[in-house]
Amino acid sequence: MIPFGEYSPDSSPFNGKVLPYMRNAQPVADGWAPFPSFEPFSEALPEKPCGSFLARREDGGYVVYAGGLAGLYRLDPATRDWVSVGSGYTLSDGMTWSFAQWGQTVVAGNQSTNIQQIDLASYGAATELTARKARSLFVVGANLFAGGLVDLPDGVQWSADEDITSWPIASGGGDFQEFPDGGWVLQGFSGQQGAYILQKDAIRTVNWNPGGAYNFTFSKVAEIGIVGPNAGVTVGQITYFLAQDGFYAVSYTAEKGLLLQPIGAEKVNRSFFKEVDLDALDEVQCVADPINKIVSWVYRTTGYTGERFNVVLGYDWQLGRWFRLERELVWLANLATPGNTLESLDEISSSLDDLAISLDSPVWTGGKPVLAAFDNDYRMCFAQGTNMDALFRTNKLQLNKTGRSLVTSVTPLTDAENVSMRLGVSGNSHEQAVWKGPFTRQPSGRIPTRANGKFHQFEATITGDWSIMTGLDDIQAKAAGAR
Repeated sequence: MIPFGEYSPDSSPFNGKVLPYMRNAQPVADGWAPFPSFEPFSEALPEKPCGSFLARREDGGYVVYAGGLAGLYRLDPATRDWVSVGSGYTLSDGMTWSFAQWGQTVVAGNQSTNIQQIDLASYGAATELTARKARSLFVVGANLFAGGLVDLPDGVQWSADEDITSWPIASGGGDFQEFPDGGWVLQGFSGQQGAYILQKDAIRTVNWNPGGAYNFTFSKVAEIGIVGPNAGVTVGQITYFLAQDGFYAVSYTAEKGLLLQPIGAEKVNRSFFKEVDLDALDEVQCVADPINKIVSWVYRTTGYTGERFNVVLGYDWQLGRWFRLERELVWLANLATPGNTLESLDEISSSLDDLAISLDSPVWTGGKPVLAAFDNDYRMCFAQGTNMDALFRTNKLQLNKTGRSLVTSVTPLTDAENVSMRLGVSGNSHEQAVWKGPFTRQPSGRIPTRANGKFHQFEATITGDWSIMTGLDDIQAKAAGAR
C-alpha cells in the first residue's frame, strides 16, 4: 500500500510517506476528505472588497459588513444585496479596513479614514468616532485600541475606560504608548487577559491591570514580526501568523512565558516563499474557521495576473497538517447569515433540489460562522458547495529496488466513483518524470496502467461525490528491462 500522507512539499522528493503536491482537499485522521467549493450567496458588492466583519447583535443575530476603497456596506439578508452605510472614503489600492466590536458598536478604520462607528441596534449609518487614522483596531478590557496610527505608526493609543468616543492622554484611563523597537504596528489581537501586538519585527503582549497603577503594561516577548496587517488571526489563546521566515503559532502566559511554534518549518515554508509573489507579501490574509479547526492564508503566486489571490494554504491545528486550495478569490473571511425558513428559501430558489449549498449547511440555519470569501465578481461566497476537484501526487518511488519495473494496474483506496490516474516515470533519481495517462477506473475498482521506469510517481484526480481518499493498494508491478 502507498498511503497518501500529509502534504509536505519541503520534504525530500524520495519520502514516500508525504505528498509533495495536492490541491482542493482537506486532511482527516486517516487520509483526505473533499473540500467544498465556494458558492455565491450574495449579490455583487458595488466595488472590490478590502475588508469584512461579522458583528453580533444583542438578540444573537449576525450582521455582515464589508468595506471597499470608497464605501462601507451592510448585507441585507432579505435581498442578499449590499446596503451602503458609508461613502466618500479615499483608500489607496492595497489599503484594507480593520474592524472591531465594542458592545453594540462596530468600529472601522484604516490609514486613510478617521475611525468610523456604526450602531448595531439601529442598523445605522457610519459616523466619525474620532479624528484618528489607524491600521488596526482591537478591544482590551473596557478600552478600544488603535494601532499603527498615521501619526504614531510604531505605537498604540487607547480610549478612555468604558467610553470609546473619548481619547484623552494620561487621564480617564486613556493614553498612548510608543515602542522603542520592533517597527510599525501592523496587527493587534484581543485576548482574555490582554492582547497581542504584532509589529514588523517584534511581538508584544498587552497586560490588562484593572485597578492597578497602570491600566496596561507592555512586554516584548519575541523579536519576530508579521509580514502584513492581515497575515495573522487569534483562536482562543493562540495567534497564528506569517513572519518573514515562515508560519508560526504563538501563545503567552505569565506562568509559562512564550511558546512560539514554527508550524511551517520543514513542511511548507520553503515552497511557500518560492512561489509567493514577494512584491505582494504584505497583502497575505489569514482567516480562522473554528468549526473545522482550520486556519488559512490566502496569497498570490509569482506570475499570477488576476485581481488579488489564487492560492489558499490551510492548516488543521488539531491534526497539525497542511493542505492547499487553488481558487481565485479577492477576499477571505469567516462570516455567517441569519437563519432561513422554507418560505425564504423559496425566494432564493424555486426548487430546493437546485440549491448549490446543501440544506444541511450552517449557511441556512444561521448563527454559525463558516469559511467565506468574495469571488472575482465581488459576490460573498460560502465554502459549503459541491466538492472541488481534488488531486494528489506522490513523491518518486522505486518499486523494484534492483532496477526498473512495469506498473500494469493500481487500485485507489477511495469511495469516489470518478477517479483517474497518471503515472510519472523516470530512469534515474535526477530525471524529470515523463507522465503517462490519464488512466480511468474500471467497474472492478482497479485502474489499468502501463508505465515502465526505475522511479514512479502516482497522481490521482477525483471529481464528483466522495468522502475519503486513503492511498493506493494492490499495485501490480513486475521487474522490467531498460527501454
